[in-house]
Amino acid sequence: MPCPVCDTLERTLETQWKGMTLHRCGGCGSVYMDPPPTDADRHAMYDDPYQGASEGYYAKREKKMRRCAKRARMLDAYVTTGKTFLEVGSSGGFMVEAMRQRGYDATGVEVDKPGVEYARKEFPGCTFHNGLLEEVEARGDLGEYDAVYCSEVIEHVPFPDPFVAAIARHMKPGAVLNVTTPDVAHWNKPSDITKWNEFCPPSHCTYFTPKGLRGLFAKHGLEVFRHRFNWKAGIQFYARKIA
Repeated sequence: MPCPVCDTLERTLETQWKGMTLHRCGGCGSVYMDPPPTDADRHAMYDDPYQGASEGYYAKREKKMRRCAKRARMLDAYVTTGKTFLEVGSSGGFMVEAMRQRGYDATGVEVDKPGVEYARKEFPGCTFHNGLLEEVEARGDLGEYDAVYCSEVIEHVPFPDPFVAAIARHMKPGAVLNVTTPDVAHWNKPSDITKWNEFCPPSHCTYFTPKGLRGLFAKHGLEVFRHRFNWKAGIQFYARKIA
């Protein structure tokens, strides 16, 4: 298949690992699985990754809230259009609650059902929808938002083009999107991708370069205005929807 980030057909074999094949795009340099995971695969992986919202991410609530408060403050500084917020991949709802505390009408979308149940219980002032983004959108549950946050999610998406298109559809003109994801072109990534701590297919099935992600955003009217430096092999973009 062509590159799911930029549609380039030219590619080279990156690695074959545990029965899965990943290719590197000859255009944007992204690395992607072919064949990719199906929606059924994604539900199987993410419907309850934290044992009923009792493990890992959920076990450190206060630390997560402090970190999300800082991220919310940084995102809020760029928002000029209003006070509605959407997080795509909201997990236990910590960032959604942090934005609510900054005065936003805050909504989260999350495929992990126990995570959504946890978030609804812990943060009743926010709104949470269960399902993949495209499923929640198809139900008509989403509106238009002034700020969108999507952290360490897009690498899980086998077809990022329609995913970014869906996000852009629900952003008001001038709205701000903050995305973070591993950076497969980063100088700090091991030359052998299988030695990288972010290498975990099929959970991570698309690995981006700044060039590839910037081009994908531009395709959907999202202009990157800040690329934060990261010592770790990660991308952090702030982008604004062009009116």
